Amino acid sequence: AQVARGDHAAFAEVYDRVAAPVFGTVRSVVRDRSLSEEVTQEVFVEVWRAASRFDACKGSPMAWVATIAHRRTGGTATVMMSRQDRMLVFAATGLRALPGAQCYELWLMRPGADRPAGLLPMPKHGMSGPVVTTGLEAGDRLGLTVEPAHGSRRPTTPMILVLAL
Repeated sequence: AQVARGDHAAFAEVYDRVAAPVFGTVRSVVRDRSLSEEVTQEVFVEVWRAASRFDACKGSPMAWVATIAHRRTGGTATVMMSRQDRMLVFAATGLRALPGAQCYELWLMRPGADRPAGLLPMPKHGMSGPVVTTGLEAGDRLGLTVEPAHGSRRPTTPMILVLAL
């Protein structure tokens, strides 16, 4: 209630109590430290702005903040593939918008030979893709990273998604 009235000290107290577990939750999903910090910041901006909607009858403050964090980290990937044609189509929903200097990049991963598989178009209406990639081989995995806007030859950040194909 105090945070909803704009009480900075009360907000600082809530932040001190839940920031570490929120960051841990975000980091377990997002993986990349820098992105996790940004998402955690967005969670607390939303907590500040939406504090008047918190209802103690529905759960604890920690549960409410954790729900916001889970919503901020969520996303869904759809992969359709043809082993016979050695190709796949990838699309995603719920990816967070990135600064103009960054993009999402797909990777075909095999031991000792990760290769770029395509840049995801920036999300529109919550959906990114589709990206079509070819050259699948048995044992490949599909990875997703955040890279410089024009992509990279090798992943430069931790994978935020890895799928066995």
